[in-house]
Amino acid sequence: PLMEMVESTHSELQAHGSRPSGRLRVAGLHGLVQTDFPSLLSEFLTLYPDVHIEPQIGNRVIDLVEEGVDIALRFGRIGDENLIVRRLQRVELVLCATPSYWSRHGIPTTPDDMRRHDVLTYSLTPGAPHLPFEIDSMPYNLPIYGRMDANDSSTLVAAALAGIGAVCVPALLAQPYIERGSLVPVLREFMPRDIWLYAAYTQRRHNSAALRALLELLEVRMRGGASNALPS
Repeated sequence: PLMEMVESTHSELQAHGSRPSGRLRVAGLHGLVQTDFPSLLSEFLTLYPDVHIEPQIGNRVIDLVEEGVDIALRFGRIGDENLIVRRLQRVELVLCATPSYWSRHGIPTTPDDMRRHDVLTYSLTPGAPHLPFEIDSMPYNLPIYGRMDANDSSTLVAAALAGIGAVCVPALLAQPYIERGSLVPVLREFMPRDIWLYAAYTQRRHNSAALRALLELLEVRMRGGASNALPS
């Protein structure tokens, strides 16, 4: 009877360890609130009623270990940070401005032409302000002069629509204005192809059943064509 009780307890612990449960702290960018991300979290909670989720929404770069974050959804080129990274979706960037802005300043034909332009920059991009181009399949980060730095792309798009300067943002955010002719994209052949929406987490969180289940759902939804699940 004692051995049967030990084996039964061991089986119960194994089953509990493989079933998603517990608290999961998820960090994401402000722009995710405007996408399918909230409904995806709702779907996840419906599928796994034993999981409690704490969304941490903000554009500040955080240390996952220090702040107790299980998984962070990030956007950009993937560096050599000491984290496990799962690519979720490739993100297309567009560099655009109003027709009147290009009329006043001239339409660029090469990345270096942007040195003489006013550019609205994303202030949380690491290092000095730059535009992420690609020449001959190699990254080419062009230092730029920025008339505005903001930590949210929607603010930059609004300034671009006012004719203040050019902006480089995920295509999804600019597409409605491009279709209406309010913004005109340039240098599309030089836009990078290595920009990703990706999930980052630490090795010590790797064995969490809840984390694995969330990663699986994210990958399935991204592959399924959730094209508006992009950050800003």
